Amino acid sequence: MQRLEVVRTTSLALGGVVIALLIWLASEAFLILFAGVLFGVLLDASVRSLGYVLPLGRGWLLGIACLIFFSVLAVAITIGGLYFVQEFDSVRRLISAQLTNLHEQAAKLGILPGASGTVDAGGGLRNFLFSDPGAMVGSATTALATVSGVMFNAIIIAIIGIFAAASPILYRDGFLRLFPMDMRARLRETLNSIGEALRWWLVGQIAAMILIGVSITVALVLMGVPAPFLLGFQAGLLGFIPFIGPIIAAVPIMLTAMTLGMETALMVLIVYTIIQSIEGYLLTPLIQERAVHLPPLLTIAAILIFGALFGEVSVALATPFVAIARLAVLELYVEPVIEKPQMPS
Repeated sequence: MQRLEVVRTTSLALGGVVIALLIWLASEAFLILFAGVLFGVLLDASVRSLGYVLPLGRGWLLGIACLIFFSVLAVAITIGGLYFVQEFDSVRRLISAQLTNLHEQAAKLGILPGASGTVDAGGGLRNFLFSDPGAMVGSATTALATVSGVMFNAIIIAIIGIFAAASPILYRDGFLRLFPMDMRARLRETLNSIGEALRWWLVGQIAAMILIGVSITVALVLMGVPAPFLLGFQAGLLGFIPFIGPIIAAVPIMLTAMTLGMETALMVLIVYTIIQSIEGYLLTPLIQERAVHLPPLLTIAAILIFGALFGEVSVALATPFVAIARLAVLELYVEPVIEKPQMPS
């Protein structure tokens, strides 16, 4: 019996190594697949919520959920797209001017080398945040290829999510058939726990993002900061990335607020910190009470590792992936093997 446990543990460890190797070798496909599964989890949560108020079959509920989601997305792109482009251009100009001013002030203090002649004093700093459009795009062909690639990936993610939400039990049971009979009960229980935790985490995260975006937008409007809707939107969007996201979101907000004076910038910083603190220490724990909880150090490590291995975009998927991995390790290895009650000798 003890030998069987050793063999099973070794097999699980080898399987984990093989899966990690496959993920690294096919990272782009993995990220797309995982994003599609997350979208499927979101649709599944929507279907379950609609099921409480509409006595319809799963197919009809999924159709209604997809119709609502894509309708809201289309309206947001149609109405907000042009407005956000205009606000982005305004913010870019303000931040560029502010960076030039900061560079000049730093040069006067001897922190940075000063500018001479007609050289742009803030060019280096501006180029760090806002590269030249020609250099960024390269050519119209490159831009078109980039947009096409993003749209293609988005379509694939949507298709994966819809199929996953349409028949989650079918895919779960098909996956379980790859394992021996005596392992399936434990795996089924683990997969169900992962699905429930991931649903609550995703719904809670989206709710927190909305609260953050709305709160910061209202605060920026009241304080007269330019482009409050764009800045609030990016703050809410980056709220999906724990710990690091709010720090990144604060940079354009503070640079924009500094154009109104240091007193206003200080007030914005205080209000921003208060809102993020309330969200992080009060709202998120309440919203995600039934979700899987990750230690902060593990979350930050996952974000850094994902960014190094798969690129900057992948950091948005680091937290849910590590949440799944942690829960799987706890239920498949720690509880049954490490913490298994010892039989009396």
